Amino acid sequence: LLNGAAFEDLARQVFRDPRLSLNGGDLGYFTAGEMDPAFEEAAFNLPPGEVSVPVQTENGYSIIRVEDRQVAPLVTETEYANQKKIIRRYLRWKREKLGERGYIRDVLKTADPRFDRSGLSALLAIIKDLQANPSSLDTLYINLPRDVQDQYGSLSCVQFENEKWDVQAVVARLAQVAPKHLQLVQDEASLKMLLQGLVARELLYQRALDMGVDDLKSTREALAKAQRYAKSRYMRLMVYDTVAVPEAELREAYEKRRHEYYFPEEVRVQVLIAGDSLTALRLRKMALEGSDFTALVHQHSLGIGERNPDGIFDWSPRGKFGTFADQIFELKVAQITAPVKGEGYYLLFKLLDRRPRRDKTFSEARGQIEAELLPPRQRDRFLEFIRRERRQRQIVKDPDALAKMPLIKSAA
Repeated sequence: LLNGAAFEDLARQVFRDPRLSLNGGDLGYFTAGEMDPAFEEAAFNLPPGEVSVPVQTENGYSIIRVEDRQVAPLVTETEYANQKKIIRRYLRWKREKLGERGYIRDVLKTADPRFDRSGLSALLAIIKDLQANPSSLDTLYINLPRDVQDQYGSLSCVQFENEKWDVQAVVARLAQVAPKHLQLVQDEASLKMLLQGLVARELLYQRALDMGVDDLKSTREALAKAQRYAKSRYMRLMVYDTVAVPEAELREAYEKRRHEYYFPEEVRVQVLIAGDSLTALRLRKMALEGSDFTALVHQHSLGIGERNPDGIFDWSPRGKFGTFADQIFELKVAQITAPVKGEGYYLLFKLLDRRPRRDKTFSEARGQIEAELLPPRQRDRFLEFIRRERRQRQIVKDPDALAKMPLIKSAA
């Protein structure tokens, strides 16, 4: 970044979150209490346009650039009085969050989790399979197929204190992880981060038991609430499992809207980043005269790191390239763009290959069509199930008891 590379270009190389990768890392506007406390602390103290040092958050390290700031100051005592409770709540939340993170960091440092590469590789492959079928993540327990258990289940993944988790033990705990977080696991580094979170959770649970937290009234109430939620969710999933879209309806939807189901045109490109237009023109001339473009990238390109030393963007649709898309997609294979101006740098794109848009066959579009048609049917079936249960059970409303509830009184 300091050498002139743009957030947008680097985001496409390093972000694991597809949304942030596509939009160049743009988070939009946010206010206090919506982001990680350490992230907020850095962002709110950063002048617009400046780049932060790496900031450690619970998701790794972030580099921040503030694009704009909208300020709504409290200019009167009345405004301050009206916001005082919110401000106090935010400051308390921030202090608790930072304290919690420091405590967890100390716990992990003491436990010193050690990872096994063979188990990590097997686990990463299993998670990739789960990611390809998102519905498999929305379950209370993830079962490995027998052949996978036999081949990989006993491989060690992580050891800490007196614990040793193999692949099977980790997979059994994956149901505790939100599907959106599991989808972010793309490589060994992000997998280790996930495992550290599971290890920290296990250690905190054991410490809580040692302190007798499970005997507290508040804990019992929270557990009862969680059990009710788990039972409700399990029942909902059971009802959902009874719903299917008939094959004939899937095919009918495909025939009616088959033009909507396609693989977009994609390209493979190689990029070279130059600090100024003259350098970009000189390097382009060298490439056109026969110099190897990859060698030029290695020798001269700015902002190309170990993750992508050749500067290659693998198969990507038009939307991946933002404002550079028109220049890239008008190229023929092996052609190189004229220098494209970025924010303080110039880019040369070489088109390596192109895949034209292709309509999906029914089998290729089937999962997408089912994902569109199934959820409303599942919701309708669940509402039907609730209505049937209500009819079969005697539900008596007591207005007097409801009126005595604190929530009703405060609402009045």
